[in-house]
Amino acid sequence: MVKKQKAGYTLIETLVVVFILGLVLVVGGNLFFSILRGGAKAEAVKEIKQNGDYALAVIERMTRNAKSANCVGGALAITNFDGSTTSFTCSSNRVASGSAYLTSTEVVANPCSFSCAGTIPEVVTISFTLGPSKTGATTNQIFQTQVSLRTYD
Repeated sequence: MVKKQKAGYTLIETLVVVFILGLVLVVGGNLFFSILRGGAKAEAVKEIKQNGDYALAVIERMTRNAKSANCVGGALAITNFDGSTTSFTCSSNRVASGSAYLTSTEVVANPCSFSCAGTIPEVVTISFTLGPSKTGATTNQIFQTQVSLRTYD
C-alpha cells in the first residue's frame, strides 16, 4: 500500500522562511535609518556652513573697511569712517552684530574670540565655532580668518 503525501509546508520550512524574512527586514530597516541619519547630518553641515560663511563674510568685510578695531573679551568693536561704532559678539549662542543676529536659530555659536594686533595696518583675528542647535548632533565647524584694516592715514 502506498501512502498519499499531503500537500503543505512543514513547521521547519515555515520557520526558515520567517527567519529569512525577519533578517531581510532588520537589514533593510537599518539601511533605511542610516540613510536618513546621513541625510540629516548632511543637512546640518550645509546649514552650519551657510551660516558660518555668511557671518564671517559680514564681519570680515566690515572690519576690513573700518577705521579702527578694539577687541575686548569675546567682543569686537569697530569704528567706521563715518564715526559710528559696530560691535560683534556671541550672544544667546548666536553670532550677533549689535542687536541683529548673523546666524539662524538652527545653529549654535560655541566660543567666539576676537584678537587685535596693534600692527600697522592693524590685524584682527576672528574665530568662532558653529554647531547644530538640535541635541544629539555632533557636527561642529570652526570658522576663522585674519583681517587687515584698510587704514590709509
